Amino acid sequence: MENIESLHELLKRQTMDLHEKGHQVPYIVNLLKNTVSVESYVGHLRAFAIIYGTLEHQLSTLNQPEIKDFLEDYTPRLPLILTDLEYFNAKNVKDIIPAINNALHVADKILLYSVQNPYKLLGFLYTLDGSLNGGSVFRIHLSEVFDLHNNKGISYFSLFNEPYKQFWAKFTEKLNTKIINNQAKNDVLSSAAEMFNDLLSIYENLYPIDEKRLGNHITSLNPEAGNFPIPTNPLEIEAAMIAGLRCWDEFSFFEKRYGERGKRFSASDAVWLVTLHELSLELANNQVKWLAKYLANRGMPVITMEFQLRCMYEELVKFIPDNEQKYKTLLLVSEQLKNERIKIISSAIFEKSNSIFTEFCVQLKVSEEPMKNTGILIASSIADVKNGFEPSLQSFKTWMTNPELFSSNWIQAVENTYSAIENQI
Repeated sequence: MENIESLHELLKRQTMDLHEKGHQVPYIVNLLKNTVSVESYVGHLRAFAIIYGTLEHQLSTLNQPEIKDFLEDYTPRLPLILTDLEYFNAKNVKDIIPAINNALHVADKILLYSVQNPYKLLGFLYTLDGSLNGGSVFRIHLSEVFDLHNNKGISYFSLFNEPYKQFWAKFTEKLNTKIINNQAKNDVLSSAAEMFNDLLSIYENLYPIDEKRLGNHITSLNPEAGNFPIPTNPLEIEAAMIAGLRCWDEFSFFEKRYGERGKRFSASDAVWLVTLHELSLELANNQVKWLAKYLANRGMPVITMEFQLRCMYEELVKFIPDNEQKYKTLLLVSEQLKNERIKIISSAIFEKSNSIFTEFCVQLKVSEEPMKNTGILIASSIADVKNGFEPSLQSFKTWMTNPELFSSNWIQAVENTYSAIENQI
């Protein structure tokens, strides 16, 4: 009787040669000899943060129960990797740009496969998580190299524990029993090998390090940010980060709606915005309008962009005195957004919009904790429609009146505030 190999057996067999090849990569050889550098290890973590960040987000948004079933008892890896990067104060460690580019290439494929071949994402996850089977070995050597204790700096590699083993057993069993279609099997097999080769390419760029290819990349701030320019001046980066946090704190709905992932995007967007000062006013304005429209689709009224740009200018001239003129473009674009806003709704109405919302909350005995500047955001979303940012109102209001998130009294207060402001225009 013919012995038919299971999908898991096929996966293990096809990667045997790749495992052998991996042990010959200089970065892995050095790691096992306890001679790896902090730049190489941080580069390793950053590449994995980019890949896991994209993969875990795409898997979480898939509407296919047959694939989501494979994630039962899965613990997200990205938060662990980010914790390790923070332990090493990685923002002060240069990026190995070729390794970052390798990881971004994988992230692009994940985005593509999530639409065209979602079973390939399971093959990617198989290879990534399968590498944790050797994580205990890596953990021992990394602990010795960097004198690490209590899993600090190696929380990702310390994931090889009993809960992980239970997840892995269920995951591989489901590969054998729940993937029946031959095309789906082939997708998992081919993508598992593809990911293994991509990881080898990353490792090959982690050592030896080409000093000319070290630099600062936006993914240091946000692994899911993609690929766009950031300033080379560390003071500009620091000023942008503070401006981003000021904006985040000014509109507390950000935290409730977008959480930690949103906070990372807030930081990376802020740092990119600094580079606009190098453009003409017209080009900078066009770039801001594009980003504002993109964010409006995701429920962020345009006043948040206006406020961010003003904060950016203020922080930059504080960190880098005597450069008001250099960064004036950022302030001018912010003022242009403001002028467009108050043409639709007067400053006087904006100034009392928060109290309008608060009064309705008091009247209706709303139990939810108020979110700072909710009234201003409501007013902005109304003005945005007339300024060509129609999704701002639709997306923002839909979230603010979601009965799964808010009480009926809160929703009524939001509706009443919309009506009250619209009646004053």
